[in-house]
Amino acid sequence: MIADKLKTSYGAIGGIMPVLLLTSGQTILVLLILALLLFGAKRLPDSARALGRSMRIFKSEIKAMEVEDKKEEGEEESPK
Repeated sequence: MIADKLKTSYGAIGGIMPVLLLTSGQTILVLLILALLLFGAKRLPDSARALGRSMRIFKSEIKAMEVEDKKEEGEEESPK
């Protein structure tokens, strides 16, 4: 299969090459396991909650900036 072709054309598979052969579902699973090992089961929900809060704040700030830009464009385009 693919691994056999890689062995013949690139030599033995080693290093980071096996990671490239993972499907997207397997990659996500590997990343989740690594996060669990690095942060521990106790800190992982708190970290996810903090990340969610940060993303909500970031999105609301982006939306506020877009609204402000639209207001400024409207003021510049209106005749004085």
